[in-house]
Amino acid sequence: SALFMGAAIRLLGTKQLLVLSITLLSLLAGASALITSLVGLVLLRALMGVCEGAFTPVSIIVTDEVSQPCRRGLNLGIQQALFPIIGLCLGPLLAGVLLEFFGSWRAVFAIISLPGLLVAWYLYRSYKPAQGPHATPIDRPRRTALSSGNVRLNIALMLCILTCQFVLCALLPSYLTDILHLSDFSMAMIISAIGLGGFFGQLVIPGLSDQLGRKPVVSVCFMLS
Repeated sequence: SALFMGAAIRLLGTKQLLVLSITLLSLLAGASALITSLVGLVLLRALMGVCEGAFTPVSIIVTDEVSQPCRRGLNLGIQQALFPIIGLCLGPLLAGVLLEFFGSWRAVFAIISLPGLLVAWYLYRSYKPAQGPHATPIDRPRRTALSSGNVRLNIALMLCILTCQFVLCALLPSYLTDILHLSDFSMAMIISAIGLGGFFGQLVIPGLSDQLGRKPVVSVCFMLS
């Protein structure tokens, strides 16, 4: 869905799309508590992926819009760092605690939808899109972006990185609990370490790119990963 967000932004605007994507993503996360079959869960996760694909590019646009050029990398890093620290680090720990307390994944799914709904409400009330020439999206064919070597290279890099990340996050919990027979809380602790490392990396490295340049920082980090 991220491929079509340029047209969606022109149609709805950044604020409406941002609030709508967060709201739908939160509601779908809560709806996981009602699913009773594997097929239903797969379909629901696919819909959540569509909403996440809508949220990610527009959130980056908004962060870029409100950032000074000298802080653009750092601010984007802070924004992106919240995904690993909350989603991959604190999220599994909180889910483990809630599971121990309520004894049901359905209750956990219902509860985790609430923060997103609160964030959507706050953005609806407080966020005011920038006015001026930079606030209007430039209507260009998609092939214009793909003609850039930097764009093609970054697409390939993200494909490699995210493939590894999502496969690892999807299979590692099952491996830890079913094969190694760890408790749910121990599994959550291990998964959270991925988020903790990602948090520090995304907090520090984008700021370094403001000082050292994007290309050398990206090159070194990708080789190390």
